[in-house]
Amino acid sequence: MSEEPRAVGVSGQADVADVADNAADAPGTTRFHLQGSPTATTAARDLVRAWCRDRAVPGQAADRLVVLVQAATRVALERDPRRVAVGLRWLDPDRIILDVRSRGCSSPGPVAGRHAHRSAQASPAAMVFEVAAQGWGSRLRATESVQWFVVDTTAT
Repeated sequence: MSEEPRAVGVSGQADVADVADNAADAPGTTRFHLQGSPTATTAARDLVRAWCRDRAVPGQAADRLVVLVQAATRVALERDPRRVAVGLRWLDPDRIILDVRSRGCSSPGPVAGRHAHRSAQASPAAMVFEVAAQGWGSRLRATESVQWFVVDTTAT
């Protein structure tokens, strides 16, 4: 029997940092708090897929969200976080915002030795994330990172 993905912090198990993060979310945001472990990528994929199914997100948009959350979670895990938080919210009837946050990282950059394990999909994505963050003038603590995307649900 396969184990269901478990979202940490959703059933009253949140720590103080998770509660503070949730307080800043816009109304209607769904946020999943996952353990910062190798299983986070699979759990994030399954949770986003279920979120899309529950909200009747069109197939291609749902597929894009799943691919993006997997790539962003892989990049987040390179910093060895305690938690990975995945947020989803309808921006308007045609667009969904996805964000992936790493919390409590043990390193301000990728953990030594992990570069060799980067997937072909995650490496270019990490560079795009960094350039976009710099362009927006983002300021994060050294032990955190955020990657965000807006997905058009009408694009084919």
